[in-house]
Amino acid sequence: MSATQPALPGAPIAGPAAAPVKAACAAMALLLLPATTTRAEKPDVGAYFSAVPTEVFDDTTYGLDDEARAQLLKTGQTEDWRLRPMGPGKLVLTSVHPGSVATLRLLRRDRPVLQVHIQNGRNETISYWTRTAPGRPLEAHQPSPAFQAAAAAYHDLEFEGRRTGAAIVDPLADVPSDLVAYADAAAACRAKAQTDGGPNGTGGATGAAARVEDLHCDRLRATEGELRRKHAARPMARAMLDRTGASTGQ
Repeated sequence: MSATQPALPGAPIAGPAAAPVKAACAAMALLLLPATTTRAEKPDVGAYFSAVPTEVFDDTTYGLDDEARAQLLKTGQTEDWRLRPMGPGKLVLTSVHPGSVATLRLLRRDRPVLQVHIQNGRNETISYWTRTAPGRPLEAHQPSPAFQAAAAAYHDLEFEGRRTGAAIVDPLADVPSDLVAYADAAAACRAKAQTDGGPNGTGGATGAAARVEDLHCDRLRATEGELRRKHAARPMARAMLDRTGASTGQ
């Protein structure tokens, strides 16, 4: 980010000698900014890793406390963990003895969102974290079902080597709108089914049928098949449909 040089009294300084003066003036201008002025946050996954609650790592073999995290950020390793930074948008924690891998991926939609993907043997947990305003603590976040399905699909394709890179990405950027609509509708159908069959729902077949009809939930399988055929050449679409089906029990 460039800064405007403030006007200096007296004659202007020119030539090579001017560079140190310009740099000093620019730094002083930043220091003298009003306290209410905030500069745009430059997202970096390392900063988010340092701020995310360590409880998110409780599902790993060894867990992680603040002291171990500080050591990882300083040296890249502890007795139990190795940290591998892969760019501004991704870092990977791998346990020394095979068993746990934590992948932290910084995503973006309307604001940066941290995805923490924990793979501990066959057990998988995924959580999302964001800031409601610059400088605020990270808070647990619930993105849209389509965003979650796309983010998980992106991770799967990276694991398979079909996507690479560690930039900050929007997982929905290249996802067709019909897939977004399907993922959100499938999640709504699942939520409705759980509500209708739960203790606080109608519990009756008539009420459940009415809600299913409103959402066209009875066509989910057919719609999925149509989308698979339509987007057969898109690996991201196939992976996202796999994730959507897994999350909705299809």
